Amino acid sequence: MQQNKLYIWFLSGLSRTKKDIIVSSGNGKEMFGMSPRSFTKALNGLESLVMITTVRGVGKSPRVTIIFDDFEEVDVEAA
Repeated sequence: MQQNKLYIWFLSGLSRTKKDIIVSSGNGKEMFGMSPRSFTKALNGLESLVMITTVRGVGKSPRVTIIFDDFEEVDVEAA
């Protein structure tokens, strides 16, 4: 999940926004070597921690909104 989180925060920095960040599993694999299944599991994990919300559509990359970005205070390994 750490790699996916880095990927989302990296994209957030590039786009200078926390809303409607388009995250693709293809780019995640390219940058961090994540499989599509790991990518989806990590997104679900971040959602369950209420760190992000996602809007998903069939055949489309998820659109992510960062809710909680002070992730150093959250024990992500416990989730």
